[in-house]
Amino acid sequence: MNRLEEIKDKLTRKYPVRKSKKLLDHDDVRYLIRQAENAETWKEQIKVTQNRNERLEQQNNQYREFAHTIRLILESPFTDFDDLHNEIKKHLEALEENE
Repeated sequence: MNRLEEIKDKLTRKYPVRKSKKLLDHDDVRYLIRQAENAETWKEQIKVTQNRNERLEQQNNQYREFAHTIRLILESPFTDFDDLHNEIKKHLEALEENE
């Protein structure tokens, strides 16, 4: 019994056709196999997308922190622009390392 017939046999036992004795034909089995493969592909694609979204969210949070730090420094009455330059440089280097 080849692989296609094994799958067909399992499917017909698991999902018997009502009102008739007709078994699933090869096209039905191929269709079901394709659907199962497509489902696996979609699951993998969803995982990749979720991972990318998590990375983008982390990067977005880092940019928010950076913008908040810049805002605090600029609003400070004691801002020394050498310190500002060093702080900006430090944050930019941290962002580059994470990309």
